[in-house]
Amino acid sequence: MTGPALLRSAGVLWLLAPMLLVLSVYRPQGVSRGRAAALPEAAGAYRLAERYTLTPRHLQLLGTEDATWRAYRGADGAVLYMVAVFHEQNWKSLHPPRICLEGSDMTIVEDGRTTIDMGAAGAVSVGRIVARSRSEDREYLSLYVYGSGTMRTGSYARFVLDQVPAALLRQPQRGFLLRVESWIDADAAGVAAAEEQCAVLLSGLTDAAEAILAGEH
Repeated sequence: MTGPALLRSAGVLWLLAPMLLVLSVYRPQGVSRGRAAALPEAAGAYRLAERYTLTPRHLQLLGTEDATWRAYRGADGAVLYMVAVFHEQNWKSLHPPRICLEGSDMTIVEDGRTTIDMGAAGAVSVGRIVARSRSEDREYLSLYVYGSGTMRTGSYARFVLDQVPAALLRQPQRGFLLRVESWIDADAAGVAAAEEQCAVLLSGLTDAAEAILAGEH
């Protein structure tokens, strides 16, 4: 690229630079609309077992109060953990789950995606992390999905591309991150069993999260 074309490109970058800088540091504090709290206490064979407290520090780091941290118990006694974060102005509240896992004394063993059946939504590619707890010396599975009411994805890059245009224009763009997690039993079926259980609960709660957003129209 030379001559006038190069000058035009440089000019566009100079014009965009201030907006991109503002976007990178802009972090409005989210006001809770109660979306996370409205997620159901039952999904399929899983029932709410416990609610955990998100400290002021947790909420400050997230930039939103619209979050919940729970445990669900299955009919077979399996305990799954769920974290949900909803956002409006502050889409940066949603970040790759490996950041939280690494900050919780865990080492990432695998970080990728897998495809699960989400009922009416069909096959959906969701995020999948296997981590090892240094203190517990056990492995931990996390399945997660970003959603906006019109999109479900396990890709943070795709989520960001979906959010940035509206964020540049300061237009509210609603969305959520759902994580469903489980300790992995130390047997041959451990990983597969944990993934199957997490997929069922993640699917049900994702349907509920989208219904909550749709009900606000």
